[in-house]
Amino acid sequence: MVINNDKRIKDIQEEFSSIYPGLKLEFFKEKHNVGQGSKNESKLDRYSSLSSICKNIKASDLIIRDDMTVAELEKQFEESYSLNVQVYRKSNELWLQTINTDNWTIEKQNLKGIHSQEPQIEL
Repeated sequence: MVINNDKRIKDIQEEFSSIYPGLKLEFFKEKHNVGQGSKNESKLDRYSSLSSICKNIKASDLIIRDDMTVAELEKQFEESYSLNVQVYRKSNELWLQTINTDNWTIEKQNLKGIHSQEPQIEL
């Protein structure tokens, strides 16, 4: 995933969710610690360009591996681009911040989110 000043939040969100359909990214004004949630009123508008959020983002590839944890991904966004992101996982019809499972891998989170959307079979 290429990150540069010309991208908008929604571009990154759509690209991420196309790879991980059980997950989504939200961007926030304030930083959060591992295991800590972010407040909805701090959420950035998805149509904001990255250049309006932080100046002089150095264009580069953000490498996301299935085996990295949510905490590692969120830290990478912050350290590499000064962007405060929170990973959300689909849970039936809701999107939940992954604050209690930041130590899970991206792959595990995604599979859990996808599985929650499958129809439940009654026995």
